[in-house]
Amino acid sequence: MLTIWFPLLPILLSFHLWASPNPLPENIYPLWFFNPPAGSPTFVVGYSSEHAYLDSAINAAKREAALNYVKIRQVQIAGEQGLATLAAGTITVGSTIKEFYDTTEAERLAGKMKMLDYFRRGGSVALLASTDSVGNVPGARRVDAATLPMPSWTSVIPEQAGYIYNSGLATLYYNEFNSWREAERKARINLALTVYTKVKFLGKKSDNIYFREFQIEETNVTLHAIDVVARWKDVKNQICYVLMRVPVGK
Repeated sequence: MLTIWFPLLPILLSFHLWASPNPLPENIYPLWFFNPPAGSPTFVVGYSSEHAYLDSAINAAKREAALNYVKIRQVQIAGEQGLATLAAGTITVGSTIKEFYDTTEAERLAGKMKMLDYFRRGGSVALLASTDSVGNVPGARRVDAATLPMPSWTSVIPEQAGYIYNSGLATLYYNEFNSWREAERKARINLALTVYTKVKFLGKKSDNIYFREFQIEETNVTLHAIDVVARWKDVKNQICYVLMRVPVGK
């Protein structure tokens, strides 16, 4: 027989009511996801994979938010990648580029991250977190991604004095949040390649069908104070885009 200690019953009921909103429809998001808030607190997004219980998913997303908080403050990006230029465009044909960051600090911060808002996709969760308490969550309104026009930065990288911008993209996977993770990782790598790239090898070949070029690029850069400027979802073509920037000369 299940026995509940009655003084705890109101607390359990309160938690259940708070923690059981329905998952959002496929293309509905909080505005803060596409337009990350700026200001004195550092806002970060964390994701979780599918969990049977909501509180487990939230805790996992908070741990990832702590990792992302550490990465935006300082991350070393080092390694090589191969690029092949074909008639249809340039593709990556192999990469050893990795990210190095303070995992000890991320573990320390995991329990201190404050969840400000979250949304669900099935059993997965994405949340907005900060190390500071925030009275009013900026951009809590829900929006339909299909109604948001394509931003110019998806095709033309912005230029602004004192900053370097770059973006990353990923096709939509079965677990959507994995796509956003991948797009964010690529944006950080592209920032590093913009800051410093060494071409280690360059080869060219021409035949009757197409012109082809192959090169190997190397980078080794430590980025500080990364801003996640914007996200956008191409609903029609199922692509996730992320725009980031880092300050330079400051």
